[in-house]
Amino acid sequence: MKPILLGYQTVHIDTSAYQVRTARRELAAFAQREGYALTDVFLESAEENSFAALTAVIESARNPEVAAIAVPTSTDLGPMPRAQQETRQRLERESGVPVMVVDPNH
Repeated sequence: MKPILLGYQTVHIDTSAYQVRTARRELAAFAQREGYALTDVFLESAEENSFAALTAVIESARNPEVAAIAVPTSTDLGPMPRAQQETRQRLERESGVPVMVVDPNH
């Protein structure tokens, strides 16, 4: 049985359905390539600022079968480097699993 990978993606008002599907495919390809089973992708609305998906992915990642969380790009963690770092640290601290960026050059 492969270790579980959870996905987390931030969706902006101008993000198309095509972009959401493409990011999901990239997460799935990453999971397969790295030996994980991608089970869920949590979508966060950037405009709502509720962080409901962030909270949900943290709760789900506390399952001992979850090995990591992946994001399509670093901007899924926040708009600026400091916010990205803080979100990544929160995810890792509260979930207990590492966070991986699929496309760090985006």
